[in-house]
Amino acid sequence: MQPEEKDLLYMLEQYAISLPHKNACVFLKDSETEVGKLTYSELYKQARTVGDYLQRHGFNGERILLPSSPGLNFIVSFIGCLYAGAIAVPVPSPTKSTLERTLPSLETIVKDADIAMVLCDTDFIELYERNGKLFNFLSHVPIIDFKEISGNYGKEYYSFLKISPSTITYLQYTSGSTSYPKGVICTHENMTRNFKVTASALGYEEDSIALNWAPHTHAYGLLYGYLLPLYCGATCFLMAPSTFLSHPMQWLLSMSKYRATHSGCPSFGYELCVNYMDEEQIQGIDLNNWRVAVTGSEIIREKTIMNFYEKYKLYNFNFEAFTPLYGMSETVGTISTSSIGKKPVLLNLDTNSLKENIIKEDPGRKGRVIVGCGKVVPDLDVVIMDPQSGKETKNIGEIWVSGYQCSPGYWNKADKKHLSTDFSRKESQRKYLKTGDLGFLRDGEIFITGRLKEVIILFGKNHYPTDIETTISNSHSILKNHTNAAFSVELDDHEELIIVQEVIASQDTNHLIEIIRAMRRALSKEHGLDAYEVVLVKTASIPKTVSGKIQRGECRNQYINNQLDIIYSDKKFKSLRLN
Repeated sequence: MQPEEKDLLYMLEQYAISLPHKNACVFLKDSETEVGKLTYSELYKQARTVGDYLQRHGFNGERILLPSSPGLNFIVSFIGCLYAGAIAVPVPSPTKSTLERTLPSLETIVKDADIAMVLCDTDFIELYERNGKLFNFLSHVPIIDFKEISGNYGKEYYSFLKISPSTITYLQYTSGSTSYPKGVICTHENMTRNFKVTASALGYEEDSIALNWAPHTHAYGLLYGYLLPLYCGATCFLMAPSTFLSHPMQWLLSMSKYRATHSGCPSFGYELCVNYMDEEQIQGIDLNNWRVAVTGSEIIREKTIMNFYEKYKLYNFNFEAFTPLYGMSETVGTISTSSIGKKPVLLNLDTNSLKENIIKEDPGRKGRVIVGCGKVVPDLDVVIMDPQSGKETKNIGEIWVSGYQCSPGYWNKADKKHLSTDFSRKESQRKYLKTGDLGFLRDGEIFITGRLKEVIILFGKNHYPTDIETTISNSHSILKNHTNAAFSVELDDHEELIIVQEVIASQDTNHLIEIIRAMRRALSKEHGLDAYEVVLVKTASIPKTVSGKIQRGECRNQYINNQLDIIYSDKKFKSLRLN
């Protein structure tokens, strides 16, 4: 890291001096209610108070679990860890209703990271005390209420230990769309380089106004929603994910009220705003100030962005605001980003060629439309590798990435220092991260087609789950707002296609049979495929990550282990109740 590349702690100190009374973070209960705010001076002092406590009690270099609810306490705790040289481990805060589902993952993280302390809200303390036996894995760890530390706000601080570019800032436990969570290591250098290139690419300035509802435990929410605006001296309005998910219009109402310039989310967020649009509730809103509408974290569909634009152009939303980008936890953020103020790049590709991993444009515009994810950011090198031959290809292959902002590895894993793989090029020899994503480069623009582990290979042809799932969603009007998952299983030494679809449980059997027939007709017409089994399950039962990604691998495991919450299945034309 070069001397001129200042890290987050340096920038916060500068803003505390130059912008002491400017709001750094404002937490919203909804579009009408602000429940808390911190100026840059207050954030700086409170974070240093937390850092002082951690350092005085010997926690520098130790892993600190942060099971905090979204909001101001979390951001103060997180930055406090950075000051102390402690390693923050943000995780979703369990609740009474989610305890049974989230505890196994939490226990795994506590043991994997060798957690030395828990810094949390009062809510977690109360949950822990009421369910002590379930939290046995924390019995040896001190659990400290954030309020105990914040009460010392304003006292003298110790001199903090020197932080180097290689100092680990936090562990990002991946939510695991295709595998079990692993702790991605993020250093000060990783974070600073990402902030520098992303701030420039997305046009962040001190007068920018950001608004975020994405989870703070997810790479997008943490880096782009909470930290990047602070690095740039902007004001960030924060909203709990649950507020958006239960009332999607609250996002747009808040965007209009606070004249926010930067916001974004995975594709499903835009889809929710389309499916649950409430014209009466949003009457009079103005989205003209929204200059950068980031979309990423999952496959970006043309239909999603076009539907959102058609719905909200009447409220002055500009199509050019859409800014697709591509990033991941292992690269500590951005790999590529679109140019702000320009329309997303769209390519119409021949579907038959796609099955062969060949790029061929479809002049008749009857193929699959792929949305570009922008140009590769400075200081990163991207190559496309054929998974079979292991050689570089100009067609579709696995995306490999190399650069200083790439994580050094996974915490406490044998491959920690070997996250990337040696790959020789004529001009140099570098280490590359194998992303597991499939895609291609066209004129420097990255296009994503799917996940390597999720590609369904039937009769020698490649089929992308997202394509099949889109076809299924469009096959019947009742399926448009419900989640589905497509994957394959091995039966009698060959692969078979399985479709799992959420539906409302109150429908009669004849109606369910009609829905499945419509699904099968569409599957045959659009893809020439026949599913071995179509399984209808209860709504909200297909597993997802905290960012809304479908966990196809986990859904597949539930199918194999008879753990799906089944309403009806057409296997052998009879209903099966596997759970």
